[in-house]
Amino acid sequence: MTALLEVSNLTKDFPVGADFLGRPHAQLRAVDDVSFALAPGETLGFVGESGCGKTTVGRLVLKLLAPTAGTIRFEGVDITSLSEPEMRPRRRDLQVVFQDPYSSLNPRLMVRDIVGEPLRNFGFARDQIDRRVAELMRIVGLPPEYMSRYPHAFSGGQRQRIGIARALAVSPKLVVCDEAVSALDVSIQAQILNLLADIQAQFGLALLFISHNLGVVRHVSHR
Repeated sequence: MTALLEVSNLTKDFPVGADFLGRPHAQLRAVDDVSFALAPGETLGFVGESGCGKTTVGRLVLKLLAPTAGTIRFEGVDITSLSEPEMRPRRRDLQVVFQDPYSSLNPRLMVRDIVGEPLRNFGFARDQIDRRVAELMRIVGLPPEYMSRYPHAFSGGQRQRIGIARALAVSPKLVVCDEAVSALDVSIQAQILNLLADIQAQFGLALLFISHNLGVVRHVSHR
């Protein structure tokens, strides 16, 4: 099967400290020569201890950070050095579910606006957005009438469902799950993992599942 995502020799350095001219004293290597491939519809478990660079790899794949070296190919296209205007059409295909369901949702926005934000960014009309958000709420197991509520009205597990709905809004091909269940109680973790598995089966998503929990990784990953 042709790879959806191919990462080759990925490296990321961050400057550490600075002299009076603003020049960094040293470089911290957060990601060192990482290579992997991910097929369409596959879940790849990306596991390691806290601080080892997992989240940095996820941000590099999403083009939220620029690599120091290496290449990232998506559907055969080298996206490593694409400018933001060149990258914009690809943003629909690459989405993320963040670790913290509390800080990742804007408390001043209703769920309708949180989930609909990616759709607005890609020029969908208001009536299209409302229909799509209602559909997404049903997909993640929440009543559509909850669209008019604010994040403080929801539990952690419900908030993560909202985060998943937002990630699904523009029908991506790859979702990076960055410690997506680590902030949740064990019983709620199982519900969210089962939801992700159901969504993957329904829509053929590829998942890059980042975690420090070996048990969770074994449960959800193909590799």
